[in-house]
Amino acid sequence: MAFVDKQIIVPIDLRCELDRAPLWIDIPNPRFSWSFSPDISPSWRQEAYQIEVIGKEGMCWDSGIIYNTDSFSIIYGGEAFAPFSLYHWRVRVSGGGGQWSNWSDLASFETSMLSPSDFLAKWISTPSPVWYRAGQWESGVPQQATSEEEGLHTWGIYLSKKIKTDQPIERITRARAYVTGVGLYQLYIDQERVGERILTPSQTDYRRRVLYDVLPLSLARDELSITLFLANGRHIALYGFEKPRGYLQILIEYSDGEQQWICSDSSWRVTSGPIQENSLFNGEVYDSRIALGEGGDLAAEEVAGYNLHAAYEPPIKINREIPPVDMWRVKAGFIYDFGQNFAGFVAFQGQQPAGTKITFQFAEDITEDGKLNPSSNRKAEATDTLICNGSFQRWHPVSTYHGFRYVKVSGYVGVPTLENLMGLFVHTEADTTGSFHCSNEDFNRVHQAILWGLRSNMMGIPTDSPQRDERHGWLGDAILAAPAALLNYEAQLFYEKFLQDIEDTQNEDGSITDVAPKFWMDKPADPAWGSGFITIGWYLYLYRGDESVLNRFYFPFQRYIEFLLSQTSEGIVEDLGTFGDWCAPGLVTSKKTGLPFISTWYLYHDLSLMEQIAQVLGKAEDVLMYRQQAKQIGDALLRRFWKGSYMESLPMTPWDFPDQTAQALTLATNLLNEQDSFALAAYLNDLMAATSGDHVGTGIHGTRYLLEQLSRWGYQEKAYTIANQKDYPGWIYMIREGATTLWERWEPIYCLGMNSHNHIMLGSIDQWFYTYVAGLSPLAPGWKKIAFAPAYLEKIEHASATIATPYGEAALEWQRDERDVTVTLKVPSGTDGYLFLPSSLTISEHPFSIIEGETFELSPYKIKDQKCWQLKAGVYQIACTKVEEI
Repeated sequence: MAFVDKQIIVPIDLRCELDRAPLWIDIPNPRFSWSFSPDISPSWRQEAYQIEVIGKEGMCWDSGIIYNTDSFSIIYGGEAFAPFSLYHWRVRVSGGGGQWSNWSDLASFETSMLSPSDFLAKWISTPSPVWYRAGQWESGVPQQATSEEEGLHTWGIYLSKKIKTDQPIERITRARAYVTGVGLYQLYIDQERVGERILTPSQTDYRRRVLYDVLPLSLARDELSITLFLANGRHIALYGFEKPRGYLQILIEYSDGEQQWICSDSSWRVTSGPIQENSLFNGEVYDSRIALGEGGDLAAEEVAGYNLHAAYEPPIKINREIPPVDMWRVKAGFIYDFGQNFAGFVAFQGQQPAGTKITFQFAEDITEDGKLNPSSNRKAEATDTLICNGSFQRWHPVSTYHGFRYVKVSGYVGVPTLENLMGLFVHTEADTTGSFHCSNEDFNRVHQAILWGLRSNMMGIPTDSPQRDERHGWLGDAILAAPAALLNYEAQLFYEKFLQDIEDTQNEDGSITDVAPKFWMDKPADPAWGSGFITIGWYLYLYRGDESVLNRFYFPFQRYIEFLLSQTSEGIVEDLGTFGDWCAPGLVTSKKTGLPFISTWYLYHDLSLMEQIAQVLGKAEDVLMYRQQAKQIGDALLRRFWKGSYMESLPMTPWDFPDQTAQALTLATNLLNEQDSFALAAYLNDLMAATSGDHVGTGIHGTRYLLEQLSRWGYQEKAYTIANQKDYPGWIYMIREGATTLWERWEPIYCLGMNSHNHIMLGSIDQWFYTYVAGLSPLAPGWKKIAFAPAYLEKIEHASATIATPYGEAALEWQRDERDVTVTLKVPSGTDGYLFLPSSLTISEHPFSIIEGETFELSPYKIKDQKCWQLKAGVYQIACTKVEEI
């Protein structure tokens, strides 16, 4: 491979707040980052940088020469920004003996509202909405539906205004819309939808904050018709809200510096539009015979609004088209099969007689005789309706989405074809950052199912499922899926926004709720769910290396820990658990693993993380405090549950066995000394055969740690056996039963109940794929130190993984035959790699620099029978041979 000479290294891919050319900066100290061409020599290291930020009046900030190897999360330290202003910035770096690069190309960012005086518009709605009862859905209380009044929704609301630009459009230099609407909005100019965002803004606790978008406008005429459409979204009676409402201020800037503002207020008019009934759960009714933005006899009403913040996470968009693979006739319609379970809706294209009403009913499953089976939707009707206008049209909804593989089309005049429908995959935009592949094709299919499930449940928040009348941000699901999401996708801003949603649920006593935003269950979170707050914050630091996230949420983390400690009795969290080790095979509730055990274990886990976070932030007194508190809780766990050779999380008779989850969780911490840990790992290895025939026997939290801890403590072949089981219960069993995304339960349930077939909480196995099959994992935050630990599993012939780290791509690929193993790896510039191999292998002669040594404390494995080599940045191909065959 030819590498670029270090003399022509120039920083590229400049980002502000992790975004290229953002238009929405509303904070005083944004973060800057940059990267380098992938073809620079990996041995080159950045040693220093200098940033310049330039505004309209000149230099705003010159960082000076900063001796630092980081190229991400560099915090602005210059003059205060002006609102609604354009800024440019650039960076240069030095490395390789102090030689400076050229300056990068200029990058840009724009500020938005920076103070209350910058909000110029009024919140508006219609004074006379058309109300209807959408349905009675899950209330958050078991076996209790919502009331009819809680099901109140409004038809789509259209608010319009005609304006004229102050100057000819040729003189416009910049036009921006600062816009939002709750529950959802779309903006139209001259009947054309502005931008590609959909299901926007992302849901928040609207009482705490509403997110606004900044949309670039391309204005084609001096006279414009502007329409703001408002849909129900989550801003509904069920969650204590009144009618939808919107906010819009448009900036038009001219070449002479003049600014024109167009703001929503009572001068806007209520107009017509095609969307009538609209519901996240039930679907959208679209009458295409009704024109957009006409009429206007009724004035808009100024209404109470909400606290506004710029939307900083990536938007929800249509990210992929999925054509149907089959179609067949059923009674009163036709069923389309898209071959894949996903989140979104369908686009219809075709021509039908005016007034034709076509319905599209969505479901994950079909019955044995080929009929639609919507049971997993529960009380969500999941049906969109198009009333045709007689012309050829292409249409899709904008105020709803569904989780589905199958669609029943009814009302079509004639016989439709496959070309009439196109599936549209909708989710929060997320660039791919990781890849995994191995010789076990079943593992590859499970990995792909996890990727589909992750994206289907990235909807502004990490949801539990996309199909039923729930779709909430459960912290328990999120904590289990976050490592897989951060390994596979650029999801930092997505999870930063979710941490803010969690903080917004925090009560005066420090407690948080199981769901964020707080639309369900106002009780304190089960500690196994609440741990998502601190743990996801730590994952962001581990995988992205950005300690500003820890700084930002440190105080609310502390408040949550103080609440948990207040709930202990003699060091045990007795009464706070609700769900525990949810959904073990054959179960829903945590009947195998005691709630006091798992609740207290998570308190110990969170205290241990708080000790590390305090260490990162330089809070020495807090380090000692959390260390002492963790020891006290750990000692209490051992006194109550440790029986000398295993954990007993529930009282047992002489004929009972301990549960698998309690043993796996114990091994994942430092509760035991090393000798007892090795003994417990051996016990767990035997327990798997004795209690579940080497099948998974854990719920969602035990599953997160089961394979990892068996592998870590030397039983990687047992972990492989469990993961590779083809029959029930197991991941491959789901795939062989036809799953294209993972299920909520280990069982294939096709009747009413907890039966989502697109759930991500059992997808934690993906972390095991990366770490213990391919062998790639971070040893230090931000992948500053990287483990390359080929699994060398007996039945895996090759595996590979790549990760786009903050420093560049890390890659590992290994291939073995009966005698040799060939390892190819890439250590990105600015990092150190550690190659771990079993002692049974030796490295042949090589022309590159590898330093042999012992670094067992860094290894993903606890076993001593291994060797470690430290590698500098570079690309390596290493031949390994079995020691006994030399």
